[in-house]
Amino acid sequence: MVVLDFERSKHYSFYHMADEANAARLAQLVNQTFDEDNETNTPKIQRVALFLRQNRNFYKYCIPKMISFGPIHNCNKKLRQQGQHLKSQWTSLYIEEYSKEAYNGNKQEAAYYLYGVVKSNIGELKKQYHEDVLKGFTEEELIWMLFEDGCSLLYYMDNVDSTRPEALKLKLD
Repeated sequence: MVVLDFERSKHYSFYHMADEANAARLAQLVNQTFDEDNETNTPKIQRVALFLRQNRNFYKYCIPKMISFGPIHNCNKKLRQQGQHLKSQWTSLYIEEYSKEAYNGNKQEAAYYLYGVVKSNIGELKKQYHEDVLKGFTEEELIWMLFEDGCSLLYYMDNVDSTRPEALKLKLD
């Protein structure tokens, strides 16, 4: 028992002699807490890790070739020029199909409804992305982008058929 007290006092005097900056850092480490909030532990849509993008041989696989969905590559002018007309067409076709199912063919009402769904859920949708991905976008820009990208992607997924690319207004070369 006496030995333990001696050991404690020896360690205490070592910590006691540490300067204030080290004492503050040690206190911070000792009292470190870990956020147990599910929101911070939920995986987010994010950019490819920097160490992978810096590898020239791998970087070419990180960039879409013709069309992109979502905010990560939205600022790439080349992709916007190449793919935006397809996304607009597919969005229109999706709204047309959706309006036949839910709105007796009224495309305007269907479009307002689908846009409203995205707008009313924008808070939850933003939580799906890492915060650095959303920098530079206004909320209205995000709503419009996610509305158009979502409708066009749903149309593509419903109609993709490599034996009939004309259904998607594509020509596969």
